[in-house]
Amino acid sequence: AAASRLGSQPRAHASMGRGDAGRSVKDTFLLGGRYYHEQTYEMATRYFRLAADQGYGEAQQDLAQCYRMGLGVRQDANESARNFQLAADGGRAVAQAMLVQCSQKGEGLPQDPLKATQYYHLAADQGDAGAA
Repeated sequence: AAASRLGSQPRAHASMGRGDAGRSVKDTFLLGGRYYHEQTYEMATRYFRLAADQGYGEAQQDLAQCYRMGLGVRQDANESARNFQLAADGGRAVAQAMLVQCSQKGEGLPQDPLKATQYYHLAADQGDAGAA
């Protein structure tokens, strides 16, 4: 993964659909990762978005990180939290852990310590080492 490797190693899991020009969703995501590692962030976010829009959780998570850090897109806490939420709803522990921060600090979500605790437990239950 690209941006999600900034914190931890995610595991890919999603249905394999077709993305840009007949490319599989996973291949679309991996192309985004290649652009990310080349620091061509605008192209990376383009491909992350294509895969994220098809429900690929790892792409949703990496796109959220790009919005969080302003890589290839305008920094946007609301869009970051929205994409972390999509990935978290799909069971991605790193995204759940990131929602802890968003809820604690009120970044893109209302500040809500109770919700932060709920995300913390979800992430820990999924095996996120930072939450365990």
